[in-house]
Amino acid sequence: MSDDGWKLIGHFSVDAGLCWIGDPCYILHKDKNAEKKHDQPPKDIGKDWGDFCDKLHSERGIDPALDKLSADELTEHILAKKPIFAEPSPDSFEEKGFRTFTHDLGHEGLGIVCQTGCGDGVYPVYALYRDGRIASIYIEFLESPPEIKKMLDIED
Repeated sequence: MSDDGWKLIGHFSVDAGLCWIGDPCYILHKDKNAEKKHDQPPKDIGKDWGDFCDKLHSERGIDPALDKLSADELTEHILAKKPIFAEPSPDSFEEKGFRTFTHDLGHEGLGIVCQTGCGDGVYPVYALYRDGRIASIYIEFLESPPEIKKMLDIED
């Protein structure tokens, strides 16, 4: 098919510095108060946006050194805007830049969230067509190196 190859298929806006990759039927239009379990959002993504963000950063706990401070010292520490979280582990979302999510039954595949390189913005999405079907997707979060630009036929 002559239409095979890489094509710009659109752009998407980001206001949280994050990109979700997964089947929307698992997470959209779910009611956290629903009686039937299959109508509720998956536990691993949380019940709402705040819970989702907490889960992303749950690998970092409060710095254990703060336990040794008195109430007055802790208050002074916080008011001075000193860090209260422990350093992220090498496996944390902050260090890796992505996190995978599991289905309620425990198996992988619910979705992946990743940082977007430059945070908020509008990012181009390219699709590789093969035999008239989408074979791969490429999202350009940062300026692509020359070999990728050539592959995607992006002008400088």
